[in-house]
Amino acid sequence: MRAPQSKRALVTGASSGIGQAIAIRFGEEGSYVAVGGRDEARVQATCRDVEAAGGRAVAVPGDVSNADDARAVVEAAVAAMGGLDVVVNNAGIDANEWHDVADFPIDVFDQIMAVNTRGPFLISKFSIPHLLAAGGGSMLHISSVCATTVWSGDSAYGISKAALNMLSDHIAVEYGARGIISNTVMPACFVRRCTRESWKE
Repeated sequence: MRAPQSKRALVTGASSGIGQAIAIRFGEEGSYVAVGGRDEARVQATCRDVEAAGGRAVAVPGDVSNADDARAVVEAAVAAMGGLDVVVNNAGIDANEWHDVADFPIDVFDQIMAVNTRGPFLISKFSIPHLLAAGGGSMLHISSVCATTVWSGDSAYGISKAALNMLSDHIAVEYGARGIISNTVMPACFVRRCTRESWKE
């Protein structure tokens, strides 16, 4: 394994929010970061932030829910950096409006599952061979407390993140002996009650 300061990291959903902060932190540690996201202009902006923090960066824009895009994102990262040591599955979306299960729009459910569950699966599928080729590596999946706590009206997001947790566990069991560490982080915001009325308070 390479020294921490020279890690080659792919971070999806890194054009804003948590993913952007992760990418910049890798830059502060001197890593080479492949910055993923759907908005190329914002991806390029994060690349500049990573470089300003002291790292190196390459833009690898694409839609992780699309198999061809996901493969291209991974291959572009590997081509630019010479391999992979770390993969951060951060890309994710939520519904603009919450609905109880019987009223939840099917197309919105499908979109959330595509980005939050299919996307990490595809990125993992295409990244694992490169991590193995590097002698192992680390995979970090950005899930949510919603994976284990019911927030009324937000079923699709919670289901998608629960599935992401299970994906992480499967990777850990199936590839741990071959040097791949797979972990899940479940960020949360403080609320008094897990309801659609209280989460914005």
